[in-house]
Amino acid sequence: MKTTPLWWDDASPPDLTSQQLPKSVDVLIIGSGYTGLNAAIQTARAGRSTLVIDAQDAGWGCSSRNGGQVSSGIKPTYAELSKKYDKQKAISILQEGHNALDWIK
Repeated sequence: MKTTPLWWDDASPPDLTSQQLPKSVDVLIIGSGYTGLNAAIQTARAGRSTLVIDAQDAGWGCSSRNGGQVSSGIKPTYAELSKKYDKQKAISILQEGHNALDWIK
């Protein structure tokens, strides 16, 4: 049994323990999973000085330990959504799953 993600065999995380933290940043993100790292990409691309911190290595939590799956899946079915909302709203909700997957690609 391995206790580290398979991809760390070829791309292990850097040792950042000896780096000094900056005195100030525009954006501080706590958590280096999919959400935190994506937020960091967006704020850095927007020209903001961005720092991501985490108690563990990047992606250590759910992004690495649960398979880190990305899909277009929305848990409620069309039937369930259209019962709760109107048909067009149900289609729109399901389409957002596909839009998110296209964006990730």
